[in-house]
Amino acid sequence: MSDNELRRVNYPKQVYSAKRASLVFGVDNFLSTPQKRDEVPSLEMHSPFSRYIATIIDKSGPKVQTPKANIPAGDVPGIVEIGKAAMREHLSYSGEETAATYDDERPSAYTQTIPFGIFKGKSPAAVLLENPENKTELAKTCEIFQKNVSKYPQNQKQIDAINGALKLLATDLLKQEDAAQMKTGMMTVYNVSHKYMSDTNAQGHRLFYGMSIECWYGNNYPWVITIENFFAPGLQNAKGGLTPKLDEKNSCAKGVIRLNDMEWSQFMIRLELDLKNFEAMWYRDMYKEAVTIDTAHREARKAEQEQKTSAA
Repeated sequence: MSDNELRRVNYPKQVYSAKRASLVFGVDNFLSTPQKRDEVPSLEMHSPFSRYIATIIDKSGPKVQTPKANIPAGDVPGIVEIGKAAMREHLSYSGEETAATYDDERPSAYTQTIPFGIFKGKSPAAVLLENPENKTELAKTCEIFQKNVSKYPQNQKQIDAINGALKLLATDLLKQEDAAQMKTGMMTVYNVSHKYMSDTNAQGHRLFYGMSIECWYGNNYPWVITIENFFAPGLQNAKGGLTPKLDEKNSCAKGVIRLNDMEWSQFMIRLELDLKNFEAMWYRDMYKEAVTIDTAHREARKAEQEQKTSAA
C-alpha cells in the first residue's frame, strides 16, 4: 500500500482538523443510533453514547500530551447557534469605534479584556469597579505584560488599558454607567467540566475531562479551545453518575489551541453538516422502526381492550 493510500485511512472518522507546528486539533465522528437496550425513542435519532470526540495533540513540551473530550450529539446544535451569535458579536466589536465617542483613555480601559489569571475575561475598568483594592494585583498583571511586550507587541494594548483604568481610578473618573455600555469582549460558547469517559488507568481510576470554547472579540485568533484530562477515583453521585475525587487526581494533561475566523467557520459547518447528514442517512430506518413499534403498541392496547370487553 502506498503512502497516499495509508494517509487516507489513518483517521477514517475525522470530521475536522486544525494543525499548527506543534499542535493538532481533531474531531472524530462516533455517532450512533438508538438500540433496543437504550430505551430511547427511535426518532430522537441518537443513542445516549452518540458523540464526537475532540482531541488536542500537543507536541510542544518534552512529553506529547493528547487530552480528549466528548461532545454529545445533543450539544452540537447549541454550540453551533451560540457560535454563530459569538461570531456576530466578534465581527461587530471594535474598541476603536467605541473610542471615537470619548475624548480620553476610557474606551480601552472598559473594552480590552484580560486573557489570563484571576481577572480573566474582565476589563481593567470592571476589575476596579468591583473592588478598587484590586489595583495592586492589576498593576502586577500589567508588569507581566510589560516584561513580554518586546516579544508580544500586542501586549501594549493591555498595558494601555490597565494604565488607563488606574488613571481613571486615581482621578475619580471611573464610571459604572460607562462600563455597563461596553461589551465584555468575550463570550463562552461551550463549557463542561468533570465529565467522565470509560477509560481507566492501571489503578482503576476513571478518566475525567473538561472542555471550553471561548470567543475573544477583536483578536486575530479569537476562538480558544481548551481540553483538560486527569485520572481520579470516581465517586457515585445522587444522579447515578461519577464525581472525581479531586485530591487524588493524577496524570493531568491540558491542551489549548486558537482558531481564526475561517477555521472556526469551517469547524462549525463541518460539525453541523455531519450531524444533519447522519440523521438524514438513518431517518428512513428509524422512522420505519418507530412505525413498527407504534403499531405494536396500538394492537396491544386494542387486544387488551377487547379482552376486557369479553370478560365483562
